[in-house]
Amino acid sequence: MAPLFTGLRLSFGRSAAAAAGGGGAGITATGGTTATPGNGYAYHTFGTPGTFAISAVTGTGLVECLIVAGGGGGGNKWGGGGGAGGLIYGASIPVSVTSYPISIGNGGIGASGGGNGDNYPGTPAPGVGQDTTAFGYTAKGGGKGGSGDTGPSSSGGSGGGGCGRFGQPGSPATQPAQTPTSNIVQYGNAGGDTPGGNDQNTAGGGGGGAGAQGFAGGQDAPGSRGNGGVGLQYPQFTGPLIGSPALNPLNGYFAGGGGGNRGAGATGNGGLGGGGDATPSTGTAGTTNSGGGGGCASPTGPNGIGGNGGSGIVVIRYLA
Repeated sequence: MAPLFTGLRLSFGRSAAAAAGGGGAGITATGGTTATPGNGYAYHTFGTPGTFAISAVTGTGLVECLIVAGGGGGGNKWGGGGGAGGLIYGASIPVSVTSYPISIGNGGIGASGGGNGDNYPGTPAPGVGQDTTAFGYTAKGGGKGGSGDTGPSSSGGSGGGGCGRFGQPGSPATQPAQTPTSNIVQYGNAGGDTPGGNDQNTAGGGGGGAGAQGFAGGQDAPGSRGNGGVGLQYPQFTGPLIGSPALNPLNGYFAGGGGGNRGAGATGNGGLGGGGDATPSTGTAGTTNSGGGGGCASPTGPNGIGGNGGSGIVVIRYLA
């Protein structure tokens, strides 16, 4: 994973504001995995599609909501990291007595091994994460990382990192995906670029994260080169609070970019928020329900396989 201090520096202000986000009293609802952790809030967590059904509203009728799309898949040899899924946060979304459909985007499939070029299986948009929707808002799926000798990255909620062998650029973010409103904020960042050159030591860029652009790849580069962009931290939505133990290690971070390459076989780390690390053979997948991008395979693995992107999530909370 990317260095902890980097994530704190980039997302502390967002986290502090998010922790003060509002809720809504007097709501009776069902749907998803429910939890009442004793902090005064009721939680509904959707890791798969479902329905948030409200049967009564006697108070303000406001909910707080986190919406994260599926992350993009990582590239194979000389590849870039997959971009994180787009992230939407609403501190005070008005609701009424009705049923709200919730869709959860799957992560994009990583690039297959062998050959040159794109090498992403599947349809309709190979390698790209799927959208997540709730309350009429759409978080856009993350872009795929560049792959093979010439396979380009793609745009997405956060963009995929560029392929390194011939200097393919990283791709831009498509989040914000809808007209901004007073109820929500939207996050996505571009994937990291590559320095180029017909050289196996040239490395692919990291995928973009919700909190920062992916880092550029580089030849034999130390430090953060090739790392995925950091996600954003929401302390009120940690794994223990929302009833999702698998997310406990993320400490409330979501939507980190997948790792690219540093050059000469050195691999980049995934961004905080579930981004997968790059490896010499098979890139690490983004964490399930984090929206993290998949890590890529390093230049030393000609038949390497890119990691899959992590699926998305919707978390709703209101005053219990």
